[in-house]
Amino acid sequence: SMHTLAQHKTTAAATMKKLNAFVMAHYPAIGNANNMTPAHLERRLLGTFATYLIHDAKIGYSTSSTYLSSVKSGQLEDILRTDFLTATRPGIGDVNKALDQGLRLQAKAPPMTLSDLRRICSPLFERNTPKSQRDPTLISWQWSMVGRSSDVSTIRFTDMFWMDEFLMVRVTRKKTRQQHSMSQFVATMNWAFDPMHALASQLVVDAYGTSSTLFGDLTLPSVAAYINRVIISACNDDTTLVTKKLRSHSSRRGSAVVASSHSDVNLADLAHRGRWKIDGFQTALEYIAETSESDQKLGKALVGWENPTGKISPSRLEPLKSSDGKAQHRFAKLLFEHHVHQLPKIQFIDVLTAVLVMDYRDTYACVAQQTPHERMIAAVIKTLQHQKKATAHEKIMTWGDIIRARFMAENIASVPIRYL
Repeated sequence: SMHTLAQHKTTAAATMKKLNAFVMAHYPAIGNANNMTPAHLERRLLGTFATYLIHDAKIGYSTSSTYLSSVKSGQLEDILRTDFLTATRPGIGDVNKALDQGLRLQAKAPPMTLSDLRRICSPLFERNTPKSQRDPTLISWQWSMVGRSSDVSTIRFTDMFWMDEFLMVRVTRKKTRQQHSMSQFVATMNWAFDPMHALASQLVVDAYGTSSTLFGDLTLPSVAAYINRVIISACNDDTTLVTKKLRSHSSRRGSAVVASSHSDVNLADLAHRGRWKIDGFQTALEYIAETSESDQKLGKALVGWENPTGKISPSRLEPLKSSDGKAQHRFAKLLFEHHVHQLPKIQFIDVLTAVLVMDYRDTYACVAQQTPHERMIAAVIKTLQHQKKATAHEKIMTWGDIIRARFMAENIASVPIRYL
């Protein structure tokens, strides 16, 4: 209506009058509002202008809001030919809600716990599809990396190097534009959040995968949303036992909390592993962090080892000289025959096989009819020429008990008391 249009023009004129007084008082170099250009219209100026309006004794709070609303509606955009205010409107709305309702400007994801991680990965494993076998790798690797979703999604097989006792992974941190190496260890007696067990299961199920990356079809813009869907889906049947409203970033926050609870882990260790930018301290932290030893300490703490400063030996197959050893190494080659060209060393394939065999009794008790189990039984039948699945099943159980006993004995000083 004509009345509304007249009101609009009056408010716009009053707004420009106040803006002109503000510019003359606080930005003398500009002169007045008529001399302003799009380059002058930046966040600091607008924030100062809002403060100026609110603190002016001659202007009531509601009038200040009206002026700011007029600014938001595009009066200055029309004059200065910029879309700055439109682009920042959602942020201005969030600020208003924070002031009016006491809401947080940003809803932070709650930290994930180790029990949350276990309860997320276990049902994913039970679903028994190639996709559900890949998801535990994605979740557990993000946890052990203290990483963002963008950090884990682009890992290539060529980024992995087996160092005899642990896996070294070359990681590209997309957000901070950094590259560094981090160590991965076999978890302590719990297959559900073991990054090695997750990787082994994924490769065994996806036997003919041709992707050069661990998570082939995942692309950067959608990774966080995908992980959020996986977490929500995995928690659907267990909502009372997991932390509410877990999201992708919950993993990074939670792993940092768990790692920092170890007395042997300090801020420098954590900053190096997670690649946080800590203002002016980043360079100093880099100097004092003993990169390899520090990162290995974090790698052990994040997968449950009690004494992260001690040496951890990986699970291993029997030596080649023994009769069982020859059979186990043939079994390993059959199990991962289509991934030999992707994985760093034959010794790493032996470790992945040992992890699967060592945890077979526990995973079979969790869900018997499972693709990794079927592939393992088929490989044993082919290796040992057994004609019965039951015989092959018992053989894997026997191998697993021996491997587990040796794994426990070699790492007894670092195994949590509850597993002894």
